[in-house]
Amino acid sequence: MPGQPPQAEALPVRERILLAAMECLERDGMEALTVRAISREAGVNVAAVNYYFGSKARLLEEMRDRQLASGFTDPLAELDVLLARADLARVEALRAFFRGFVGDMVRYPRTVEAYLHDGLTRQDYGGKAFTAFGEFLEAFRERTRGALAEGDDVAQRIAVAQLWSAILFHGLLPRAADPFVGLALASSEGVERYAAELVRAYFPRA
Repeated sequence: MPGQPPQAEALPVRERILLAAMECLERDGMEALTVRAISREAGVNVAAVNYYFGSKARLLEEMRDRQLASGFTDPLAELDVLLARADLARVEALRAFFRGFVGDMVRYPRTVEAYLHDGLTRQDYGGKAFTAFGEFLEAFRERTRGALAEGDDVAQRIAVAQLWSAILFHGLLPRAADPFVGLALASSEGVERYAAELVRAYFPRA
């Protein structure tokens, strides 16, 4: 997730620029992301961004690749570790997974927006982000199908799609339902309750 570490100035310039781009994205949003803002955040001149990446488009592509890995690949590895732990029942492993995942999403809504940017702005679902999302859904279903409600293949796929649609909504608009629910999703209590309810609703065999 975005955010420069305290020792960012000691990192290679290329890495500093990538981290700065993610920081600017989270703070200002995709539409306001400029090479000048990124270079200022990274503490380099505009020419350095062009030198290391060639163009803003190439920088954004690499930034999205980094985000896709952190958004879809890394969480699956974390889920595998949780499910493999002998000291955690499956229901507890799933709750821990969703606590971490949803907690990150509501802290960084601009990053979620960046994942979904092409779909949100152009209804274009053919890019890397949606290919990666589809692969993520399939891999997630394979890991959790024994805990999902019984049903045929389509029923389980619909349940997984409903689950992640709800999560993405709250990732994009983390405070939209707070008044209705009466609980702040961005709080530790809110994330804890949200994760527990997701598992209760979608994984009755956990």
